[in-house]
Amino acid sequence: MVWFDKSFTPIRSSLAVAAFEGVPLGAMLVREESGAFSKMPNKYAFLNTDVIRMHNGTIDDISGNGEYAIGRWTNGLYYANTSPQTLTSADGIHYVVYQKLLLAADATNGRKLQCRLQNSTKPTSSNGVAAPGTVSGTVTLDTRTLAFSFTLNLAVGADSATIGPMTATLPASTTWWSLNSTMLGSDKTSVALLPIGTDSESPTLALGYTAQMPTVGYANGVAIFKCDQVVL
Repeated sequence: MVWFDKSFTPIRSSLAVAAFEGVPLGAMLVREESGAFSKMPNKYAFLNTDVIRMHNGTIDDISGNGEYAIGRWTNGLYYANTSPQTLTSADGIHYVVYQKLLLAADATNGRKLQCRLQNSTKPTSSNGVAAPGTVSGTVTLDTRTLAFSFTLNLAVGADSATIGPMTATLPASTTWWSLNSTMLGSDKTSVALLPIGTDSESPTLALGYTAQMPTVGYANGVAIFKCDQVVL
C-alpha cells in the first residue's frame, strides 16, 4: 500500500506504507485522464528504484475529490525495480494521494463526530486467489480531545474478519496514528489512520489496514471516512 501527501515527509506506519508531501505531477507522480495515478515515488528500502509504475494493468476503485484520490492497481504488470511484477485480477496495490490536514484539539469549539464511509478500495488477499471483497465500518472522532474509535468489517472470499473496536487518541505532535499486530493481538493485522483534506471542523480520515483472515492469508485496503455528523 502506498500513501502520498504534499513534502516528502515519510509517515511511519505498521503497514510498511511510504508517505510523501509536495510531490509534483510529472516525472515522479503521474495522473491519468481517469484521475487514477499510474506512477509514484518509491521509498521502500528493499527496492532499488526511485519510482513504482503501472505498466499495462488496470487501475480500479478510483475515487476522490480535490482533497484525496484512492485507487488499486490490479490485473497486469507493474515495475517496482528493474523487473516487471505480475498482478492478477485478485491482487491489489492500494494507494492514497492526499492533502495533509493538521488537526489540533479544540476544547472550546470541538465536537464529537460520527464519520461515514465515503469511499474505499476493495480489500484484496495475500494469496491472490480470492476475488476482491468488501469493507464497511464505523468511526467516531472527538475534535475536543482528538480521541477516536473505529471498527472495520472485512469480507474476502469465504472469509470475514473484524478489526476493533479500538479506541485511541491522535498524538498531538504528529499527523498520523498507527498500531501494530501486538497492540491488536492479531498476527499480521495493522492499521494506520490519517486526517486529510482542508476542513478541520468536519475532517476526513484515511484509514489503511492489513488484516489477518482465516484462510486467504491477510487482506489490505484503504477506506475514507468523512466526519460530518454531530453526536449529541
